Amino acid sequence: MNTSGPLKNATWALAGAALLGGGMYLGFASSLVRRRKQFLAVPVPGPDPVLTRRVDELVLAIAELQKRSEDGRPQPELSDRLDGVTLRVEQLEHRLEQWANEPLALPPIDQVLAAVEKMVAERIDGLDERLSDQVHAIELLRNASAQTDVLLQKLITAVETLAGQAAEKRATVQPENDQSGIESLLEREYPVA
Repeated sequence: MNTSGPLKNATWALAGAALLGGGMYLGFASSLVRRRKQFLAVPVPGPDPVLTRRVDELVLAIAELQKRSEDGRPQPELSDRLDGVTLRVEQLEHRLEQWANEPLALPPIDQVLAAVEKMVAERIDGLDERLSDQVHAIELLRNASAQTDVLLQKLITAVETLAGQAAEKRATVQPENDQSGIESLLEREYPVA
């Protein structure tokens, strides 16, 4: 990895900050010089010592930044941070290269096939169980239907037998020549509304 890249960027950033600060200071100083005549017309108390001290501190800080940027070395805290970040980026690059070079860890085909066969066998067993339950239910239904058919046939036979017996009983009660007796029997047995 190129370690001069981040260091170079930090140096340029510090140089830019120094130039910006110096330019602002010079602009402020030139505006003070230009307006000096206006300030002289108005009686001004002496310079504020706090402001003067702060301006002097800024001038010294700018000078120090310019000196460091010319020397090509950043602040010690920044240098330590850059070294830490550089080390971490190198570690990440190394780890990515390892991952890219390692083949994917796939299970053997036999293991995959065994797992698939197991799943399919479990599903087939479940389907077999359901199918045998349905076959059993169909057999029960078939037996119940056969019993119903037998009982229905017996009922039909019994009704036909009773109907035949009732017809014989009617025929023996009255002679066949007597039509008025049949009509009275029909009216008694089956009244018309």
